[in-house]
Amino acid sequence: MISRTRGLLGVLFSVALLVGSGILIRVVLSRCVEDLRDHRWTWAYMGCVLVFAFASCALLTRVMIWLSFRLNVLDIPNARKIHAEPMPLLGGVAVFLSFLLTLVFAFHLRTPVVGMLLGGTLILVMGVMDDARGLSAKARLVGQVLAAAMVMHYGVVMEFIPGELGGRVMEVILTVLWIVGITNALNFLDGMDGLATGLAAISLASFLCIGIETHQTDFGFITAALLGSCLGFLVFNFKPASIFLGDSGSTFLGFSLASLAVMGTYSERDEISALFIPLLILGIIIYDVIFITFYRIKIGAVRNFHEWLEYTGKDHLHHRLSHLGLSERATVLFIYLLSIFMSIGAIVLVVKAEVDRFLVIIMALIVYILISVLMELGKKRSEW
Repeated sequence: MISRTRGLLGVLFSVALLVGSGILIRVVLSRCVEDLRDHRWTWAYMGCVLVFAFASCALLTRVMIWLSFRLNVLDIPNARKIHAEPMPLLGGVAVFLSFLLTLVFAFHLRTPVVGMLLGGTLILVMGVMDDARGLSAKARLVGQVLAAAMVMHYGVVMEFIPGELGGRVMEVILTVLWIVGITNALNFLDGMDGLATGLAAISLASFLCIGIETHQTDFGFITAALLGSCLGFLVFNFKPASIFLGDSGSTFLGFSLASLAVMGTYSERDEISALFIPLLILGIIIYDVIFITFYRIKIGAVRNFHEWLEYTGKDHLHHRLSHLGLSERATVLFIYLLSIFMSIGAIVLVVKAEVDRFLVIIMALIVYILISVLMELGKKRSEW
């Protein structure tokens, strides 16, 4: 009886927070909708968007916990899993719906966002199907390429390759590889409570800071909406988690991060910095997938793209760190710190243009070397 009362109070609190923040965002929106370039209101506007997304996701997550058990969409423990009880898998649906509601509520469905939502919807639906019944690697790959095509159709394409090196054709190919790669990379890292969600939140917070600093209002709005959704979900997903993202959530967040990284403008004068900034922000996610890809090819565990998608091993960064004796919570927090450190470097390149970019790149290389050493030590410790 007490637990039911607490649950009801939690839902009522979420509803009250949702309604209150909705009124607040509407008031602020009415002040700045005529001229969003009035930067005096930018922080307040983004803050209201973030709070609304946070509250709506907190409410929707409670609903998805109940619905997961009702529909039996659960992650069942096995030898590879580290949780002991069946866990709800529809967390990604809560994040997506919260993100969508925030965009619709603020009437901010601009052209690039439409492509991101269409592609994200396809990714989410495939993820839910994979969580509920399982999908083949080929079906997932085809769907991810189609989702990338959707977002590119609405103008989200890399633009930095000169014509003599392939021009538009190479840019399209690289954009597809980027989106598919990051989509799966974050999914691969979703192995501990709060890890994938927290890394996504850190990356989104970095994109938000850059969007506000460079006066990219639309870009900042989108990242604030998704950041709020991630934080609202992280309340339930951090250890001890009461719900998981599922493949639907981790792939949707990966797809969204990849799309946002291409949508943003990072430096109009320094093309090298503009290229490295999103790579730094997503650096930990990228490094992990590159490291485990080469490692699995080296040991013969992966021989083609199909096997790369299907292979599930305990050789990721979080597994290696746990082999060193770190608890699950400590492992996740340490990876958070690494990501924050890399993101600060990226933000510094934007805020302080006079900073030598090579110093930041050297800093990143030192972090990567540290991670490589820790991963190798973790591998050796696991073999003892």
